[in-house]
Amino acid sequence: MKHINFKIVFSLLVIITFSNFMAKSQITYLSGTGTNNCATGAGTSGASCTFIGCGAGIVNTAKSNTFVGDSAGGNNIKLNDNVAIGHKALFTQSNNGATPWYTYNVAVGNQALYSNNPTSSTSGISNTAIGHNALYNNTIGDDNTAVGFYAGRATTTGNDNTFLGYRAGKLNNTGSNNTFIGRLAGQTVTTNGNNTCVGNGADIPSTYTNCTALGYGAVTGASNDYVQIGNTSVATIHGQVAFTSSDRRIKNNIKENVPGLAFINLLKPVTYHLNIHEENRIIGYPSLKDSLDNVIGIDTMYWEGKYDIEKINYSGLIAQQVDSAAQQIGYNFSGIYKPKSSNDLYSLSYAQMVVPLIKAVQELSNKYDSLLAIISPAGNTKSMQNTSGGKGENENKQEIKLKLPVEIMMSEARPNPNDGKAEIDYYLPSSVLNAKIIFTDMLGNVIKEVQLTTGYGTIAVDTMELPNGTYTFSLVTDGKVYNTKKMLRNK
Repeated sequence: MKHINFKIVFSLLVIITFSNFMAKSQITYLSGTGTNNCATGAGTSGASCTFIGCGAGIVNTAKSNTFVGDSAGGNNIKLNDNVAIGHKALFTQSNNGATPWYTYNVAVGNQALYSNNPTSSTSGISNTAIGHNALYNNTIGDDNTAVGFYAGRATTTGNDNTFLGYRAGKLNNTGSNNTFIGRLAGQTVTTNGNNTCVGNGADIPSTYTNCTALGYGAVTGASNDYVQIGNTSVATIHGQVAFTSSDRRIKNNIKENVPGLAFINLLKPVTYHLNIHEENRIIGYPSLKDSLDNVIGIDTMYWEGKYDIEKINYSGLIAQQVDSAAQQIGYNFSGIYKPKSSNDLYSLSYAQMVVPLIKAVQELSNKYDSLLAIISPAGNTKSMQNTSGGKGENENKQEIKLKLPVEIMMSEARPNPNDGKAEIDYYLPSSVLNAKIIFTDMLGNVIKEVQLTTGYGTIAVDTMELPNGTYTFSLVTDGKVYNTKKMLRNK
């Protein structure tokens, strides 16, 4: 006994134990009808394939497939060049036709790409799904990439999507060309496409396209072709430059008909504080959802500085008032965005306000030039000898030329406010064919129209029967509103 070689005994025991394990497990290794295959507890047909796991690639006859995990690629027959790692990953796809084709799908995770089932060499191909149930429902969608738990889970036929993050794009069904990056990014998008969401909870209402939401909780308005940067707490967006395409070659129907003072004088600048609690209530986001994706309330998540924006005393305009002013003079102002639904907000483009402001400055400049023409010297200044004083002193004499102005003018009401009486001066050059002043109340209703004649004139206005308030009067010449001013009645 003392001469027994324990190394040999130990080696024999290992061989016997492994042989019994292989026999009991009914595992086939490097066998079957295919070539260059490696299979453990799985199918062995095809060529250049690797199958590891119970039922992995069990009916496969294709080539260049790697299936690892219980039933991974379990129904694949004649689809080449796929990778499936995980329980029932890439489980459904089959193709039992006469001609095999390449599908280039990669599924990593429990039931990733579970339902994928190409019907031709151009459908259900080139998808990458990594994560539990990633692209689970995809059937014939192409060129999709989903990484994360439930990422792109509901996608069936959508193409060219990228979903990256926990439940990113999880409800997308037939939408294509979407890019959603971040936890719950694009969480409500279903059938719309060409959208981009980057950030935790960044989202787009479910029926709109060509929209972009950037930042935590950023949600676009209820409209196509919309970009939202940041959530409702964002107070400042910085950047070095900002340009808008303004090339003459891409503009049609160009008209120089922008109103100036007639529009600007109707606007009411204000100061205000934002109420983002109300803003979040109106837009209905962020929202809390239960396990079945039912909305159960508004998100009350708090972080330091979330409501600091409500402390800022802003200066600006009210979009509804700007819209009313534009309508009052018949100006189709493109700087106003009107809500498309009850969950949308009015918006105002302050950049576009510059255009009527430029026109207003030009009108004021013309008025200044007209007034200057009345009082400025037109001739030379001559020095004349004083012959009466006998002291040889020089006396300055100026020759001036007076002429009527060529620009239309209308003064402010005076006094303003008034307590029942006011006067308005005007001047109309002879080139004006028809002119009138229209008085309107606070609601835009016409109170009185007064026809004017050319030359200088004064209108005496009796406001005794009017209630206190702000009224407007507009000078209309040859069918166009030239200027609009305000008149205050205060008894």
